[in-house]
Amino acid sequence: HFYGHEEHSGRLAAALLNRLKASRALVDSVLALVRHHGQRPTPEWSDAACRRLLARLEGDRISLDAWAALRRADLGGRANPLPEALEAFAVQLARLGGLAQTKPPLTIRDLALNGRDLMARLGRPGGPWLGELQAHLLGQVLEVPTLNTPQALEALARTWVGIRPGDSSPSQQ
Repeated sequence: HFYGHEEHSGRLAAALLNRLKASRALVDSVLALVRHHGQRPTPEWSDAACRRLLARLEGDRISLDAWAALRRADLGGRANPLPEALEAFAVQLARLGGLAQTKPPLTIRDLALNGRDLMARLGRPGGPWLGELQAHLLGQVLEVPTLNTPQALEALARTWVGIRPGDSSPSQQ
């Protein structure tokens, strides 16, 4: 185990899978699992931190079950697997599973306002700012899922682009 081993392991896995002529889908799945296998949620993690992990897994199209199977294998594959570590992981996995069952918004697609809605409500044409805004809004919603309403997102968006309450047009960024 060393700092950055996920990157090194990813290169090794990609080389091996390419030599075996694995499908692009399999290579992508394996590399995504390798990237995330070192995530170790602890009881100290906030619900928001757990949702961010779920969002990263979702973004890489990794199911919680697939990630959990790899983590369990990683924990169990040690020379002397500690029962306490396996039990602690089971508790954290149950917590993650419980959060996932609530279907929190995890991606930009899950936001209550899409890009067209935001442009219309803010009176701005599309551009790089829109993706940045959507990423910002998703970050806010991962922290506080109840913000995922059109009204709350519009208020957050107006603040982000510099529209003061009561203004109808954005200030220059």
